[in-house]
Amino acid sequence: MHTANTNKQTVSQPYSYLKRRERSKGKGVYIILSLILISAFGPYIFRNSGVRLEHLIIYPLAVILLIRYFLNPKKATPRIYHIILTLWLLLIFWLILITYFTKETFSFFIIAEMENMIQPLALLFILGELLKELSFDEQIKFLKVAAWVIIILLALNAILSIATIFVDTWSIVHWFLRGDNFLETVWGRSLTNGRYLGIFNQPFEAGLAYSIGLLLWVYLLLRQKAGSFLLLNVGILLIAGGLLSISKVFLLGGIPAAILFAVWVLNTRRAKRLGGVFILLVIVTGLLTSFRRWVGAQYLLQLFDYKQVSKVGALSLYSGGRLNQSSFVGHLFRLVWDVSPLVGFGFGVNFALDNAYLEFFYQGGLIALTIYLGILIILGLSFFRKLASGLIEAKMALLLVALVLFAGFGAPVLTINRSSILVWVVLMTLMFLLWSAQPSQTMTQADKTAGAVGI
Repeated sequence: MHTANTNKQTVSQPYSYLKRRERSKGKGVYIILSLILISAFGPYIFRNSGVRLEHLIIYPLAVILLIRYFLNPKKATPRIYHIILTLWLLLIFWLILITYFTKETFSFFIIAEMENMIQPLALLFILGELLKELSFDEQIKFLKVAAWVIIILLALNAILSIATIFVDTWSIVHWFLRGDNFLETVWGRSLTNGRYLGIFNQPFEAGLAYSIGLLLWVYLLLRQKAGSFLLLNVGILLIAGGLLSISKVFLLGGIPAAILFAVWVLNTRRAKRLGGVFILLVIVTGLLTSFRRWVGAQYLLQLFDYKQVSKVGALSLYSGGRLNQSSFVGHLFRLVWDVSPLVGFGFGVNFALDNAYLEFFYQGGLIALTIYLGILIILGLSFFRKLASGLIEAKMALLLVALVLFAGFGAPVLTINRSSILVWVVLMTLMFLLWSAQPSQTMTQADKTAGAVGI
């Protein structure tokens, strides 16, 4: 009888083979994490120079941790982390080298684009230094803290987006955008189409952020034993915020990824809960699209209008015209291919590169594009191998990489303002905790089965 009870307890706790209740290394790690995430939603400090709150948080932290790195004994970190860090550093070095040999004059655009590449490097280093101090259980907590901070901040942003339907929020929002003239901003032009973004500068940024938020929301829903009233209400706001942005990356990437993740780890205990989530999605969508004050409802519904899709073409409609043969993105791809396919043109572009693959191809040619794709492929293969562990975090990680690959057709995912911070935090946390999950030799088949179904 005692043995049976023990086995039953083991099956219900698939992570029990890992060390539990280890003493926390201190609340400081979670405070730093929260500061980084909050700063991603922060205002511009010096608007003319483009300095945002995140710059004043991330770079000083990187310097402090770099000093500590050389003073304290170095702890083990995943080999894949060193590979990703090295490849990103190599990418920066290559782009700087190309810029040096191709640009005759120095411009502000060079500094801005270089900073877009350096910030992920600083963030990678910070996250590595924080996560290597934590046990597996603490890394799970780190991910949960990140998830809660992100979804709450996105929920607050959704409230601001909803308020924009009724009142003028420009007096608040303009602190988070560059440009004093309303119609000169992408935010302002999007508003005329009924696309409400809160503090995000453009629909893609908002859509990517809400896609990450929705995936994390499903993760929290799956990881806890019972539903939460707060979590349910946050979910309503996440869906509303994503829909109000009318971002294709949310509609065609974030929502499908979240549903697939839920179905992938589905079991009978959670079937009713997740069924309720699907009903919630339908209800929120129905209420928003039937609300007359929301002028963007017609814009949203045309994406699912068969006649409109047939008239414009699915590829053109769903990519916002980016993937047309005659589009500006297509023109730039052909320009690089014809003029400098191997090395590109370096930093200093004074126009938007609305495609992650174009960004690296234009700036660094096939060499830079290969490094970028190599980073994503290495991450994807690493997470795919971790599926054998049965951890639901491995499934979420793999879906996140797929989302980054898909979203890359709409904008530079890993370097875009604000939202890229969320992507890097979740990606790196998943990388470390999956690397830390080392099952003991005594792990039973029952444990593996229980973990595989996401109990």
